[in-house]
Amino acid sequence: MAELMTEIIADDKSHVTVLKWSSDGALLANSGFDTSIKIWDGANHSLLKRLEGHENCANALLFHPDDSRLISASSDSTVRFWDIESGEETKRFKPHSQPIVGLNVLPGGRHLATSSYDKSIRVISMENGEEICRVRGKGRELGHLSFLDSGEILMSGGIHTDFSFWSIPGGKPLGRIEAHNGGVATMRLFQDGSVVDEVRVKPKSLYSPQYAPDGSMLAASGADRKIRIWSVS
Repeated sequence: MAELMTEIIADDKSHVTVLKWSSDGALLANSGFDTSIKIWDGANHSLLKRLEGHENCANALLFHPDDSRLISASSDSTVRFWDIESGEETKRFKPHSQPIVGLNVLPGGRHLATSSYDKSIRVISMENGEEICRVRGKGRELGHLSFLDSGEILMSGGIHTDFSFWSIPGGKPLGRIEAHNGGVATMRLFQDGSVVDEVRVKPKSLYSPQYAPDGSMLAASGADRKIRIWSVS
């Protein structure tokens, strides 16, 4: 069962498209169609910080493994690192020539993977931005990024209807799985590999559903500029 706890008007102008919890659930970050990033208290849902600096919208957010920093990837083609306590940008890299849409940290926390509309995925050093590996794709299939087998296999999925798999660091294509027929309009809850619940949603009305790390809360954002948080039992 899920009970709505609160609704936050996170932005007064645009859609709220990205949500990310810190690993301990103490913080919730969001971004949207504007250029700012907001940090919220995960318990009382008050606004803590507003991070300013991107020249275009932030399409992906990721807390550093130690939760002291936030990493953002933007349509301005940059990846930026932010100190949570001060709200200041600490460094930036520009690994792509076009908007960056996907972001993830490899297991071990030393390298970062980014995907872009320039039809590439790049693995870079978190320390200095040096490129470690580059994967060439076919376009907007290169969106969300996940890692399997301790970071040796990279999975990407985007606007297209399938997922692609690549070896890391070699960048060799390993295969493709067709996952959805058209735009995804369903949220599915899995347990032990089986679907235990399914919720239909209107395409483009819901973005970035995110469980808190302990599973006690579910946050989702939408085109109505709000963040909704449910308690889950």
